[in-house]
Amino acid sequence: GITGIFEGGSAERAGLRTGDVLVEVNRVAVPQIEDYQRVIRHRESGQASQFKVFREGKFLNVTVP
Repeated sequence: GITGIFEGGSAERAGLRTGDVLVEVNRVAVPQIEDYQRVIRHRESGQASQFKVFREGKFLNVTVP
């Protein structure tokens, strides 16, 4: 799960929380941290990212600018 969010950062403002389990980024499964890093590294600068997370028994979609 997500272990930390920068207070006041774009992820926190978008609604991500510590403890959320990251499932997908931009519709790509990210079962390992390396998968997440690869997806984020290949996105265009300034492009918003779509996060699918699992929280409290539900899947949620969050857009982080």
